[in-house]
Amino acid sequence: MKKITILIITLFALFTTSCFAQVEAGSGFQFGIKAGINVANVTIKTGDATFSPKYRYAPTGGFFASLPIGSRDLRIQPELLYSGLGFRSGDASKAKYTYLVLPVLLKYAIANTGVAAYAGPQIGYVLTAKEESGGPVEDVKNALKSTDIAGIIGVEYTFPVGVTISSRYQLGFTNIAKESSSEEFAKLNAVTFTVGYRLK
Repeated sequence: MKKITILIITLFALFTTSCFAQVEAGSGFQFGIKAGINVANVTIKTGDATFSPKYRYAPTGGFFASLPIGSRDLRIQPELLYSGLGFRSGDASKAKYTYLVLPVLLKYAIANTGVAAYAGPQIGYVLTAKEESGGPVEDVKNALKSTDIAGIIGVEYTFPVGVTISSRYQLGFTNIAKESSSEEFAKLNAVTFTVGYRLK
């Protein structure tokens, strides 16, 4: 499992190092930080029934890099983020999951407006997984798959001073439960709001 974490960080580091190498050539490379909140949930299917419990509010934050592809309007943007996910079921029952995630986004910016839209895949590695239901907190990390694949779609606005605000939706593709039948699954979802600052 530690190997997956190292792989995710290494992939991000290799990309950003490559980007930094192009800065002197006026490549349009950008780098920054962001933080915000996830409005997280899970879609559960058991037999013929599909449902979602209550939302869990959890922090998220990390780094992003951005490099134009062909023109400054079209960019590839990888990010390395800490992401709190999970759900609530009633007032006392909670599932608190944390992930290290690497989205790789294709972003299109509307020239001279500050507005951009983006979409792309995301791979996540589970860091912690705890559940509680009015009693002792239970560690359920071993019951979850170590990696999660999701799709990301979102919009962003960048102010002239380099401050960004962004909203995105995360749609889980992976059944995170290790042991489940072909008619059962649990997939993580989240709506995310972040504020960031473009350092370059």
